[in-house]
Amino acid sequence: MRLPDHKYYENAALMKDYENLLSAFYKTIYGPELSAADADKKAQK
Repeated sequence: MRLPDHKYYENAALMKDYENLLSAFYKTIYGPELSAADADKKAQK
């Protein structure tokens, strides 16, 4: 069995886009009670 290749972690632009996607997801799920800064923190975890 082979492990998946994770070279995409090295692509900074792709990872930034992914963080933006997660931030938008958290803003949608938690609504107005979650600030933009808090959503960005959650996306970086």
